[in-house]
Amino acid sequence: MQASQFIQIIKNEFESGVKDHMPEWSIAYQLINLREVHSPQLTTDQTLIIEALVFITSHRIQHGKLTLRYVENFPSLKFDKEQIKSVETFVKELDNVWLTAKFYDVLWSNMSEKKADYIMNCVSAYIRFPLVEILHTIEYWERGLFLAGTAKLKQQQSLIVGTLIQEALNNNNSFVIVRMLNQHKLLGMYAIELVDVLKSQIKNEIQKRGHWIAVEYWNLILDMGNKYNSLKSKKSSYIQSKAHALCSLAEHNKKINNIHVASDNYREAVIGLKSLSNDYKISHNIDEEIQKIERNLVDLRLQIEEQFKKIAQPIKVDISKEVEIAEDLIQGENLEELLQIPDLEYRHFYKVQRRVHKKEGGSFLNHLIGGSSYSDNDGRVLGTFDSTSEEVKKIECYRMLIEYSGKQAASYILPALRKFKKIKSLDEEEFYKLARSCSMVPDDQKRLMGKALWHGYREDFSTSIMLLCPLVESILRNILKESDIPTVDIDRVSESEKSMNKLLDIAKEKKILNQEVIFKIEAIFVSNFGLNFRNKVAHGLVSDNSASSLYATYVWWLCLKWVIIYSPGG
Repeated sequence: MQASQFIQIIKNEFESGVKDHMPEWSIAYQLINLREVHSPQLTTDQTLIIEALVFITSHRIQHGKLTLRYVENFPSLKFDKEQIKSVETFVKELDNVWLTAKFYDVLWSNMSEKKADYIMNCVSAYIRFPLVEILHTIEYWERGLFLAGTAKLKQQQSLIVGTLIQEALNNNNSFVIVRMLNQHKLLGMYAIELVDVLKSQIKNEIQKRGHWIAVEYWNLILDMGNKYNSLKSKKSSYIQSKAHALCSLAEHNKKINNIHVASDNYREAVIGLKSLSNDYKISHNIDEEIQKIERNLVDLRLQIEEQFKKIAQPIKVDISKEVEIAEDLIQGENLEELLQIPDLEYRHFYKVQRRVHKKEGGSFLNHLIGGSSYSDNDGRVLGTFDSTSEEVKKIECYRMLIEYSGKQAASYILPALRKFKKIKSLDEEEFYKLARSCSMVPDDQKRLMGKALWHGYREDFSTSIMLLCPLVESILRNILKESDIPTVDIDRVSESEKSMNKLLDIAKEKKILNQEVIFKIEAIFVSNFGLNFRNKVAHGLVSDNSASSLYATYVWWLCLKWVIIYSPGG
């Protein structure tokens, strides 16, 4: 093939590739196809040139690393140092900015050809990349900046920074440029001016791309505020402006019924506003803004609750066999018969969780999502964790216990209790005697424990749960005291009882209670991710439904079981 024709064919491939913004991924394949199509016409030298170009174009930029990553899609193709001169001559004749930059980059960065001309030619080529559509070429400008810094080419480094800053100040691709330069903390004396440019663009960007882009702009401006002293005095106003952008985004998401995302937007706005100094809050009426957003959040939680109700579908389950088994256990002689009802412990839930995790752990969806988020029944976000974390494993065990406790109450506990009451009737005094015989119940609360168990026996579980929650905490405190472990926190001005979570940590550390008991107390009484009965009772958050639910039935039966077990002859 004639040299001029060969050059033109190759030139066409590179020009179309750069124009399509896909040179990193397409040109090597296109060159291989070109070699196959024109193989009969190519000279040996031309074939070697194509193979060298395939090798060069198979290298990818790695951010923050000097060497380029070689993608071995065509491992049989090599580029020997003996070919450098001939390929360099061809590259210069072709005069394609992308190929020139990549050629000298491969030589200097990967092939250890550390000639001054090579790095100068490489950086000069990266500086020639077009600024018109810099979103597609910014990584090449950044590569040029990185190489100039590595090779200590201060003049070229200043030229790149100056060119890009001037482009940004001219309102051209300002966000893309400023974001890249800000990552390297290179905005310097232009930081204030560039913030003004970004702020002036937000309104138009919202019209073109939507409210989400305004949040991204303010995230960038806030990051600049953290890096440059000249902007730190304005950081509070940036936080407030970002909160306004988040609220606008939340309103947009509400309109399209994206309720959960809108809630996240409002929450992020509140967190930002609460981080402001007291002086700024007072001078800018921030507390009033926070209250307004929180009212919006309350409305959204109600909508989320309604969505849950619409989605939730009752499932009919045949429990006749379980009911029959439960009734067969009861002879009506004494309350200990209720303890024959089967129950699962922590180790059982943990085994199931581990089996499920092993089955789903490698799934694409699991890796794609990465995190697990949890909400309360009223839509409040409880927390988000990595899907593989120990916290998630424990929460999943809590959730399994919750589901299990409801099924046990319906299938076994209530049928067994009702049959027992048909055969034998007990009064409150019987339960007081039972509580009095249990050493772990404090002496001054035995009557209360008797009442709590008696109300549950009468199927008044709402009254029972209100008494049992504080009593379980008191019993835990009493067990530690009996083991000579202090349960009081002491500071300079006062002494106060340790929280239930602290008590459980001590019981776990000192091995006062076994893992099975601690797990159930955590899941039922204190964890936000479990039933959380103790805290909900303490803060008046228990509803009519939850207080008389199947879960409350299980709690009553569990406490009855513990009292009987820890009584003489239990």
